[in-house]
Amino acid sequence: MPEITVAAIQMDAQVGEVEANLAHATELVEQAAAQGAQLIVLPEMFSAGYEYTDRNFDLPEPLDGPTATWIVETARRLQVHLLGSFPARMMSGPLPSGSVPEKAYIIAMLAAPDSQRWVYSKIHVAMWENCYFVRGTKPVIAETELGRIGLLICWDQVFADLARAYQGRVDLLCIPSSPPTWVGTMEDPSGRVLAQLGTFKSMGRTVDGVDWFDRAQVLHAQSAGVPVVYAARCGTFHSPIPYGSSFLIALGIRDAVRVLRGAGNKYWLRCPMMGRSSILDAQGERVAHTGQDGEAVLVTTVQPGAPELHTLPPVPRGQTLVPGIPWLQLLFDRTMIAQGQRYCQRRRDSQP
Repeated sequence: MPEITVAAIQMDAQVGEVEANLAHATELVEQAAAQGAQLIVLPEMFSAGYEYTDRNFDLPEPLDGPTATWIVETARRLQVHLLGSFPARMMSGPLPSGSVPEKAYIIAMLAAPDSQRWVYSKIHVAMWENCYFVRGTKPVIAETELGRIGLLICWDQVFADLARAYQGRVDLLCIPSSPPTWVGTMEDPSGRVLAQLGTFKSMGRTVDGVDWFDRAQVLHAQSAGVPVVYAARCGTFHSPIPYGSSFLIALGIRDAVRVLRGAGNKYWLRCPMMGRSSILDAQGERVAHTGQDGEAVLVTTVQPGAPELHTLPPVPRGQTLVPGIPWLQLLFDRTMIAQGQRYCQRRRDSQP
């Protein structure tokens, strides 16, 4: 296969400001296209922003809504393949004001220059996201003129099932992402700092999500033997935490008590987004990358193409692709699926 020029865009996004976020994304995508990018990847939730509040019930768009239309029209106008991620519902037409969609997903939409499009729904909806979004059910391989492109979103990348699904079947992987670092300050609703979270610990073990994600990209490139384009959001995560007591285990007892006295379970977490967008070659080497802070347009040339399956390393048999993720994290992830379903149902039951 011929080499192609790809771009990973790192950008911030303001929650709920779809029109402004799309206008800003237009500037960054045009920069990438001007540098010759044939495939451009934007972060997860690039048009909607990212937080854990009930505003998420108002943000999902139909697949013919503003963000989907912008992706398709921008890809056609610039004659590029363009991937963007946003909250979506798989039906047309407006929802009644204040209502909760029966099924809302975090999706990645890839559009080709001829307006063909592919839609992937995030399978591993992460932790508190389950309060607002349901899980997709299947991987998606986009058969494009650039090659076969496998799609993942953020938390998907730490799991082995998608690595198994894509190994030997794709020529390139794209991962839009929007993870917080989880290390920052806990505040009351007025912004008063109640506690500082310098490291995140669970059951006495330090949890380093940045390291998990860095290693996940390398392992996906190596397990599939193809390049990876990873585009993440930068900026600040500022959000309450649903079922807030579940997060307080990361604090010492004294700090946890201070948070509970100051805000109960209605505290807010303020921390940086991970950023660290990267483009990796088929050996898992980062050929272009940026840091945690600041927006960036990464553009480089990669060689797509799947090696023979027998030449690729075996994918781990367990749940995770990344070694060292504690079982308690996986248990919490599964628990939040049930908690999230109850959260959504209570919201629906409260509707007039």
